[in-house]
Amino acid sequence: MTQSTLRLQHISELLRVIDFVAVVVVGYGIYLIYPGVSTRLGAEYALATLLGGAVCSWFLWLNRVYNDQPHRVRPRLVLQLTIAVVSTVTVLAAIAFVFKESETYSRLWALAWAGGTWAVLVLLRVAAAVAVRRIMRAGGLIRRAAIFGGGDQGQLLMQYLLAAHDPGLRVVGFFDERFDRVPENYDGIPRLGGLAEMEEAVARGEVDTVILALPLNAVDRLMSISNQLDRYPVLVLLAPDLI
Repeated sequence: MTQSTLRLQHISELLRVIDFVAVVVVGYGIYLIYPGVSTRLGAEYALATLLGGAVCSWFLWLNRVYNDQPHRVRPRLVLQLTIAVVSTVTVLAAIAFVFKESETYSRLWALAWAGGTWAVLVLLRVAAAVAVRRIMRAGGLIRRAAIFGGGDQGQLLMQYLLAAHDPGLRVVGFFDERFDRVPENYDGIPRLGGLAEMEEAVARGEVDTVILALPLNAVDRLMSISNQLDRYPVLVLLAPDLI
């Protein structure tokens, strides 16, 4: 990817593929090196690891693991990974019980697979965060930013960003619900609507960074918007209280 196309969303999409491969590789790798498992059951263990990879990928998506920005590892993300792995083990155990295949698979192998998968998924997040931060510092990652707030503070922020000429940041527009009090365009940066329109843009993947240009004493408003955007893979930043 070139600098003009590499985005945080691409990193999250790549992690989805890597996660599936990691689950399968860890499971079958443990089977190959674990001395207590019969080598004649290769097909059965291969099927189990492929199924486990698919189920785990679904639970990772269901737990909104990919909604987090890939350049950070928060405690909540670790909890989401844990829930996904535990849920995967539970579903696979239920399938094995229903089809009377419980005795086919080693319980120690299953536990080692679950623990190894969890560790690898966490390490992948840490490695991705380190790599993405380095790419960001090198200017090799385009961040598409939207500003919420088109008043005096928002305009000062836009003026600052335009003057900075940051090649890794592209301001797609600003949003403000005070249509009669803010301009439709500020030095080439268009007003694209209010809060609802900004959330739609984030949901469509058109924005990966939102900068809240509101006074820091508007705590309730800032928290409300942050919580509303928390369901999406978007980085929410607070602009300095410039006025």
